[in-house]
Amino acid sequence: MPLQSLLYLSIFLPVSVIAARLSHGGRKKFILLLLSIVFWYFMDPEHFLWAMGLCLLNVLVAKSVQKKTSDVRQIIGVLCSLLSIGILLLCKFSLLTSPIGFSFLVFSIVSFQMDTEKEMDWSFLDGFLYLSFFPKMTMGPIVRFRDFVAELANDHAVTGEDMDAGVRQCIHGLVKKTVLADMLGAYADLAFERTAQLTQAAAWIGLLLYVLQLYYDFSGYSDLAIGSARLLGVHFDQNFDHPYASHSLT
Repeated sequence: MPLQSLLYLSIFLPVSVIAARLSHGGRKKFILLLLSIVFWYFMDPEHFLWAMGLCLLNVLVAKSVQKKTSDVRQIIGVLCSLLSIGILLLCKFSLLTSPIGFSFLVFSIVSFQMDTEKEMDWSFLDGFLYLSFFPKMTMGPIVRFRDFVAELANDHAVTGEDMDAGVRQCIHGLVKKTVLADMLGAYADLAFERTAQLTQAAAWIGLLLYVLQLYYDFSGYSDLAIGSARLLGVHFDQNFDHPYASHSLT
């Protein structure tokens, strides 16, 4: 159930928005977690159990050492991160298949473990929801755990402004991902399928089209994710903002 799919936009997201608007506080966290679990199941039923199991393991371990010393939390966090990275590498370099969006899940786990090494107040629901939150499941946006916990604590009521901004950003993302990225990708594929016949100018044009396809694909997904979260009363900062114009990797 990709974010640009008809099933997501016409059924799952509207039901999620209604459920989020009718709940607050801890109940809202639970509803969002339940919706995320359902989303993960429909997105990748084959790997659902072990993806959820990895999330659950990391949250339980981090929670169990929350009151320990900083050194203990750091050691446990590093071990959990290495375990998750090791599973990712095993899937990449073996015949094992990994869940959809597994690379980003591992990235989220590492970020989660880095933040929980520090002194901060968080609950089991906060941790599990951070790792499984469905708008950012496969490709982001990148959100730090401490910022996510602070955003949940704000418990925003979904306002008319949120609805307007969320719908607009979802539409922008949908156009980028299903119109611009797909169109550019078709022309880029056409160029790369005829490499033996390409002139130097045509090769550069094909490369430029591919670069633009990547941008609109990731930017479109990011807009859909941020817009979806906004409709649920969760505010994410703009993430994929002119990356090719950036002066540094950070």
